[in-house]
Amino acid sequence: MKLENIARKDSFVHMERYVNNRKYSDYSMFSEVSNVYHPIEGNGSFMIGYADLETDYSLLLANPSTDFVPNRFFVHPEMLADYSKDPVLKRLCNLDGYLEVSPTSSTRTLLPVNNTGYFVKTHLDRRISRYIRRIRASSVEHSLKISRDIDNAIDLPSNFGYLPESVGIVYGGVGQILRESTPRPFSSNSNVLIPYFSMHSHDLKNSKDEPLMVQMIKERNLNPSSFIIDMIEPVVSSWCYFAQKRGILLESHGQNTLLELDSDLNFNRVVIRDFQSLMVDSDMRRVNGLHLDFDKHILGHEDGITSKQNYSFVYDWFLGHYLFDKIIETGEEYFDVDKKEIQGNIKEIFNHHFKDQKEFFPKEVYGFTKNWLDDNQTELKVKRVGGEYR
Repeated sequence: MKLENIARKDSFVHMERYVNNRKYSDYSMFSEVSNVYHPIEGNGSFMIGYADLETDYSLLLANPSTDFVPNRFFVHPEMLADYSKDPVLKRLCNLDGYLEVSPTSSTRTLLPVNNTGYFVKTHLDRRISRYIRRIRASSVEHSLKISRDIDNAIDLPSNFGYLPESVGIVYGGVGQILRESTPRPFSSNSNVLIPYFSMHSHDLKNSKDEPLMVQMIKERNLNPSSFIIDMIEPVVSSWCYFAQKRGILLESHGQNTLLELDSDLNFNRVVIRDFQSLMVDSDMRRVNGLHLDFDKHILGHEDGITSKQNYSFVYDWFLGHYLFDKIIETGEEYFDVDKKEIQGNIKEIFNHHFKDQKEFFPKEVYGFTKNWLDDNQTELKVKRVGGEYR
C-alpha cells in the first residue's frame, strides 16, 4: 500500500486483510472456515443474515453511543448448518434480513459495508489459528465489563484510545458483540486508524510497496530508531497504566492495537480493541479500590499458569515477540538500526512506567507451547531467560 492512500475510505479494510504478515506462529495460517469467508482467500464482501429475536434473549449494554437494533442477532453463514441441528438455535436459521459485510483481520469480526458505526463480532465455532472462535455468554459479559471499566476510568493517558465493546446479545448460550468503530475518548484530531501489523507488513496485493513505516521514515526524512521508539512508547506506557492502575492486562499485540493519525498524518495516540480474553489482576484492583465484579480470566485462577507467568506471556510474548520484534526487524532490514539499542530504550520506558516489576514478572519469558490447544486451554512454556523489553 502506498502511504498516500491510507486515508481512502476502503484502505482500512484493505490493511486489515492484506497488509498483514500472519506468519507469527506455527498455527497462524490455520483456519477451519470456508475460503469464501476468509479475509485473504475470500471475496471483497459477503452477505450475513440476521434474526430479529422476540423472546428468550439477553441484551447487555456498556454505554453504547451507536444506533443498533436491540434484538438483532447476526449469524455467520458458516454456522447455519450447526444451528439447524439444535432445537433452540435453529430459530437463528429463520433469517429476517441480510447485511453486506467484509471480514477484518479477525475472520469472525465483520465490518458492515454501509458503515453502521460498529463491527459485528460473531460466534464462530471453528478453529482459527490456535483457538476455537466461539462466543459464550460469559465472554460477552466479560468483554462488556472490561469496556465499561475503561469507560469509567477518569485518568486515561492522553495517548490512549479504545474501541468500545458496548452491546452484547446472548441467545441459546451463544453470543455476539458489537464493537464501535469510533475511538473513545472522542478526539477531534482522529483521522486515520492503522493496525500496527500494517506498519511493518508487506501488502499482499502490492508486493513492491515498502512497509508503511518505511515509507513514513523515508518521506519525512526521520531518524529510524527514534521513529520506532515513538511508535512503541505509547503501547508500553498504556499497557503499564492499565496493569498497575486498573489491574487489566491489555493484549496489545499487532492485531489488537491500532495507530491513530491526526489530520496531518502524525502520531496521535494508540487505540486498543478486543477485550474478550483480557486477564484481570484482582489483587491490583483491590489495592486501587476498584470493583472485583469479574467472573473469568482472573490471574492465578487458570490451571497450571501462575500470575507471574501470565504477566510475562501477555507483555513479553504478545507485545514483545508479536509486535516489538517485528517492528525492529523491519527497521533492521531497511535502515540497519541497532536492535540492542532500541531494546534498551524500550526497557527504560517500561521500567519508568512499571515499578517493582520483580513482584509481578518472572525471570523467564513465557510463550505458547508447540501443542495444539485443547478446548481453548492455554498452555505456556519457558521460551528464554530474561526479557528483552523489561
